[in-house]
Amino acid sequence: MSKKALYAVLLITGVAAAGGLAMAAEPYLPKSQKSFDRIDLNKDGKINLAEFTPVAEKRFLGIDVNKDNSVSTAEIDASLEAALERRRNRILANLDADKNGAISRAELDSYVEAMVTGADTDSDGGVSFSEARIFKIAKWRKALQLTSAN
Repeated sequence: MSKKALYAVLLITGVAAAGGLAMAAEPYLPKSQKSFDRIDLNKDGKINLAEFTPVAEKRFLGIDVNKDNSVSTAEIDASLEAALERRRNRILANLDADKNGAISRAELDSYVEAMVTGADTDSDGGVSFSEARIFKIAKWRKALQLTSAN
């Protein structure tokens, strides 16, 4: 596998894990239209302070485990550590096919091949942006179904 393909897999894995790391992130304006629309409660095409403040507070103070309305360094560290542990476990669950706690080059190659093959719905040997989005949405739906079944 080329370095470029390896970086792509690591980037995809990192993007997929970003949601977990967002738990300890400082408030930020939405980066996608979907996120923007979720915050724009009155649907006027703008996010005002009244719409954004509760979202920012929920995100940031969600790591306030002792509920003193203040987030300490220790609470931020604990949240980041928990998110990193979830990310590590997700990476191993996805790529470590033989469950030995390590990801071999063969496992990485197999994962990438399955991902590209699974996303390439028109079987042309490549994945368009549209196919990638559809594949990602299907993965999320599957994950949600597994979560709700448990």
